[in-house]
Parts: sequence; structure tokens; C-alpha cells
Amino acid sequence: MGATSNLLRTGSNPNPQMRVEDFSQTTRKLKNTHLRFILTELAAGLTFASVARNAGRSKENKEESRARARAAYDSVLRFRRRVVLTEKESERVQSKSQELKGRLEALGEKF
Repeated sequence: MGATSNLLRTGSNPNPQMRVEDFSQTTRKLKNTHLRFILTELAAGLTFASVARNAGRSKENKEESRARARAAYDSVLRFRRRVVLTEKESERVQSKSQELKGRLEALGEKF
């Protein structure tokens, strides 16, 4: 067996720079995935807060939607700590988080 066959069989990478680039790319993808998740949670939370606000006389629907909006808010807080965002991304997340928190407070949620 030649050296090339051995490399293919063992999975060793003779170029450490490729590993660094792959790691860098994977890290960027993970960060982008976290950001999309956070923004999706915020959008869902805002939607649930709107549903709760417009639930009319249905106390059960209002409470369920409020609870889901709060769960989304809490999820954002938990995942926000796991990712380093740019200043612009951070401002966007902060703005939406404050909007959701305000809507939750209007629904009677305590923080």
C-alpha cells in the first residue's frame, strides 16, 4: 500500500491549514445557525404574544399563548449567551427581545 492509500484509509489530513479552515467555516455556520434560531424564537414569541393579546374572552387560549411567548423569550436568553454576535446582530436581537419583553409585561408577565 502506498502513502496515498494509507492517508485515505486512516482519514489523516496532511494539511493542518485545511483543518483550521474547516473549523473556521464550521464555527461560522454554527454561529449563523444560532442567530437564525434566536431570531426565529423571537418571531415566534412575538406571534404568540399577539395571539394572547387578541384572544378575546378565551382565557385558556390567552394563557397558553402567553406561556409559549414567555418560553420563547426564556429560550432566547439562554441561547444568546452561547454565541458572539456582531454589534449589528446584537442590536437586532436586543431590540426584538425588548419588544417581546414589553408585550409580555403588557400581558401581565413578571420579570
